[in-house]
Amino acid sequence: MKHRVEDVIVTYEVSQSEQCQPLNKLGICLGGDETFFGLPILVLVELASGFIFTEVECENRQYETWCHQLEQWWHPSDWECHFMVSDGARALVKLAIAGLGTVSVADLFHGMRALARPIGSALGRQLAQVEKQLDTLQQQVNQTKPKVKQQTLCVQLETLTQQYQQLEQDQFTYPSRLGRY
Repeated sequence: MKHRVEDVIVTYEVSQSEQCQPLNKLGICLGGDETFFGLPILVLVELASGFIFTEVECENRQYETWCHQLEQWWHPSDWECHFMVSDGARALVKLAIAGLGTVSVADLFHGMRALARPIGSALGRQLAQVEKQLDTLQQQVNQTKPKVKQQTLCVQLETLTQQYQQLEQDQFTYPSRLGRY
């Protein structure tokens, strides 16, 4: 499991490194987000310097609203955006791709969460499957009379119990392990 996670992270890193390389001219790397204190506040920051290009309260957080905010300062002939980091909100992804003509990159939290979901689901399915096998095997142990057969089933039950406990531990610890990368 750990090696699968590491492989996915390395593959993602290589993919993003290739896509996020500057072309010929100098440019900027942006981070966009929406925050809420009443109405949505649209925030677009240059990541290297922390310069805030846009921080404005708007009626909505749709793509068109973001574009209107960009028109005030974004001129493709003056700027090149190498990439835009966001939480993956549809309007922000569309802004990166259609509005800025660049790649949209998931922020670390949301990228790791997207990575963790299938792993957590797989662990949950495995845990449920082993739990069902444990129940079936326990019923067989309870219904078996010959002592020799019962001992064989008990050994299988112990092995399956250890597997179940390992899966429980993996399910509990995998989120913190993902945080190490």
